[in-house]
Amino acid sequence: MHTSREGLVRGGLMSRAGTRWLLGAFFVAYLLFFELAAFRGQAFALIPGGRVAGALLGALVFGGALVLLRAGPPALTTRAGRFLVAAAIVLAVRFQTSRALDAWSARAPAPTSRSAPLSVSAGLTTFLREAAAAQEQYRLRHGSYAPSADSLAAWTEAPPQGTLSITRNAAKGWAARFSSGGATCTLWVRDSTLRTEATSIEGTPTCSPASTRAPHQVVHTVLAADQPEAGFRAGDISGDWTQHRADARRSGAAGPCVSDATAYRWTTSIGGEIRSPVAVAGNQVFVGAHGNGEFVALRLDSGTLGFRVRAPNWIHNEPAVTRDLVIADFGNNEDVQIPSGPAPIGTAPSGIVAYDRRTGVERWHRYTTGPVMTSPVVRDSVVFANVSSRMIIAWRVQDGTELWRVPLPSKSWMGNPLLSDSLLIIGLDPTWLCAINVRSRAPLYCRELAKAGGGAGLSSPAASGDAVLQVFEQDASLLEMARGGWWKAVLDHVLGIPHVQMLQQVLVDVEMTTGRERWRAPLGVGDRQPDGHHAGTPSVDSGVAYVPSPINGHVIAVKMDSGRVLWSTDVNTSRGAVLVVNRSVLVATRDTSLVVLDAVTGHVRCRQRLPGESDRAGPTLVGGTAILTLHNGMILARPLADWLGCRA
Repeated sequence: MHTSREGLVRGGLMSRAGTRWLLGAFFVAYLLFFELAAFRGQAFALIPGGRVAGALLGALVFGGALVLLRAGPPALTTRAGRFLVAAAIVLAVRFQTSRALDAWSARAPAPTSRSAPLSVSAGLTTFLREAAAAQEQYRLRHGSYAPSADSLAAWTEAPPQGTLSITRNAAKGWAARFSSGGATCTLWVRDSTLRTEATSIEGTPTCSPASTRAPHQVVHTVLAADQPEAGFRAGDISGDWTQHRADARRSGAAGPCVSDATAYRWTTSIGGEIRSPVAVAGNQVFVGAHGNGEFVALRLDSGTLGFRVRAPNWIHNEPAVTRDLVIADFGNNEDVQIPSGPAPIGTAPSGIVAYDRRTGVERWHRYTTGPVMTSPVVRDSVVFANVSSRMIIAWRVQDGTELWRVPLPSKSWMGNPLLSDSLLIIGLDPTWLCAINVRSRAPLYCRELAKAGGGAGLSSPAASGDAVLQVFEQDASLLEMARGGWWKAVLDHVLGIPHVQMLQQVLVDVEMTTGRERWRAPLGVGDRQPDGHHAGTPSVDSGVAYVPSPINGHVIAVKMDSGRVLWSTDVNTSRGAVLVVNRSVLVATRDTSLVVLDAVTGHVRCRQRLPGESDRAGPTLVGGTAILTLHNGMILARPLADWLGCRA
């Protein structure tokens, strides 16, 4: 009787010629089957090297096992021999498991579609949105809402054929019902007693028949308490805000930080969900709402309401502010079947609108084919907008006259354009970075940052000196997942078990005038999937770029001169940019908190709970006051010292 392991193997299964012959035949057949699947892209197609690497892997494992079986028990008793035979069996089981799961998924019933447009009649919803904006202009002039569509003709296109009825409650609110061609759409604004359907959302057309929204399109009714509109004095109107986050560094600071002697403390709620940061100029704070287009101007010193109006569609980012106008973007992404070609997404109307800074009276609006979901950019007497249908358009600030338009090679959804001197720089999907000379109206360069990846059209570039920073995202490799400690994801990938897609964002530094890449820095692997898009806009301070990565929840500090990562801290960051001030980094998180980090070390100094989540809106600094908007419609203005001490 054999007592050693070698004896057990020689006397056991592997010593029997018949068993070895059957196992060998199985390996021969499976080798041929596996090689065919590998070259068809059905086996290990995602590993480095793709199909060729998969085929070589199969040949090595199954071929090696066949050689050992032919050699007989002496070879099979070695550790390497036993390992190789076991590896061949595991590989076969893994491949069959993956194919079985794929087949099961194919037989499973398809999930309910969430990608159909909200309205079955674009004409009805377009007019109702126009009417919502026009009603506020009518109210500003007459003190109450208009009783009919004829009264709104100065601000709206002609309504489509159908039956339209409007109900109003003086200046408190109004509602409309529009029927045409078998479809009926309703809208109610501000006064909930006028709501006719329990599921309808304030300020958003509801149609029958209707369809569901995708998660990132969901909006909720947010009503604010009635406030008197106090207007503004001439002394309140000063300064400007020319682009997203105030400047090319994306600092979010309207001027230098000063002592707390000029700090303010107030909380104001507006009627709509807020995803954008505020813009600040003079004694005015401007912000727009996502979902219903509510747009307000508040007094910086008190938070009281100066005026409120409505844009004709959703507002995604903060406005641009000139000497006498405030210019807002509008549009939506309700159609989630995002086309790869030039066709626009979303439902009309889309474009930009200019209001008088003191009164809120509309000076002009311009419609575009495709939504404008980024902040306008102002240079001298020209305003530029990024239109998602592959276009940069320039208008004269004072009257909205179109001056020129430049087509783009790809789409940019939420990536706010960057203005540096005469260069307008913008990220485009999937991984393009383009620069346009606004003086010559000609593209300077378009550089592809990577052959695979995406998201460059969702993150806003930042600049410092002659450097431009752009973030994009890409699939994480097995090696990067292993380095990041994602061993379960590595194992799932090897065994063919479906798992959440692992991504990482990458920060790239290019020379501003040429587009030449100088360095790139991976920002870490993660599997977090925020609704909508991932963003990742850098903020630059004292030669360091601070980047929030919602994919892994970290804030990462990267040295500008080398691309070296100084620190990376997990705070469960939201999508908004950070505010860097007084050697501190203020970060809003996805779990309704605000975290203060040490700008040098990345250590958490303190954390406080907020009364809601801040989404794409990073903190904004003006004087000694920092202002943060929340998704639930709240705007928090607090002395900077209170934010830094987590006492807000």
